[in-house]
Amino acid sequence: MLLLPVILFMGCQEEYAFVTEPDEDKAFRSGDTLAGLISRVTLKDGSFDNLIDRCSEISINFPYSVRIKNQTVDITSPDDIERIRQEFYPFNNSIIINFPVTVTYSDYSEAVLPNRGALQKIQNEYNKNKEDDDIECIDFIYPIDISLYDTKYQKPESLRTGNDKELHCLFKNKNDFIIEIGYPVVVEIADGTTVNIHNNLELVSEIINAIGSCDEHDEVDFGDDNKSEDE
Repeated sequence: MLLLPVILFMGCQEEYAFVTEPDEDKAFRSGDTLAGLISRVTLKDGSFDNLIDRCSEISINFPYSVRIKNQTVDITSPDDIERIRQEFYPFNNSIIINFPVTVTYSDYSEAVLPNRGALQKIQNEYNKNKEDDDIECIDFIYPIDISLYDTKYQKPESLRTGNDKELHCLFKNKNDFIIEIGYPVVVEIADGTTVNIHNNLELVSEIINAIGSCDEHDEVDFGDDNKSEDE
């Protein structure tokens, strides 16, 4: 089974092709600071539907529906959430989700919530007791090529990642790996500026500088001022 070219891990699946061993001068280990920063940047941001689920740790998978003032509203995209914000904002505390729904956590794992009690349990756990780990003020521009070296089995591998989920899942359960990024890579800052990155030190610096540099819109309580700020 160790010869299978496909590696499976929770919520993630990638296919690898063999390449030469990464350059140690440019590589980093899966437990290093850079790996942790990349994992945080590529966490799934669940704040875009906080008006509905009141929790940044999760987002509800489309499609689903809600009831607002005895009216059923179908939600199939973020545009529908924005329409609810504009048309029903005065009634935001009256939004009732039609359960069951499937939610995705920040690490891309999924769960089915059968009722409001299950949602409240998640809200109570994450809104009060846990820090917001995701870094939202900087984004990777894909694709990004990654080279891996398995130090345990001494096998080099490579892949091309096409989105945050693929890159985030790459770092799951990779305790014995050396990783090399195929530079240059491009990142986008919250103000829309793009930056070309040429090495690990530049990437670490750019990510650290981005932390807390923008409004991540992680609020879960909505008053009149929230709507005016979004407009």
